[in-house]
Amino acid sequence: KIGIGSQDKKEEQLRGKIRASIERSYEDLGSKRLEGVLVHDPSNLQDREHSCGWDTLIKMKEEEYMKKIGISVYNPKQA
Repeated sequence: KIGIGSQDKKEEQLRGKIRASIERSYEDLGSKRLEGVLVHDPSNLQDREHSCGWDTLIKMKEEEYMKKIGISVYNPKQA
């Protein structure tokens, strides 16, 4: 599960934070591929400043870091 904070406004910082978080989990688990990555808060991917976050997750999935991408939702509106 990864968090993308609202303070992460700069595209390169956000991309780097996401990649570092996933790579750290990848190494900590000693796995060849993660089963899935779950984004903690969907609102952090919905605004323009964070659209590159979704792109980064898709690219890492294509690079086979994980099989699935999920997003936690906490109410029907977020779903």
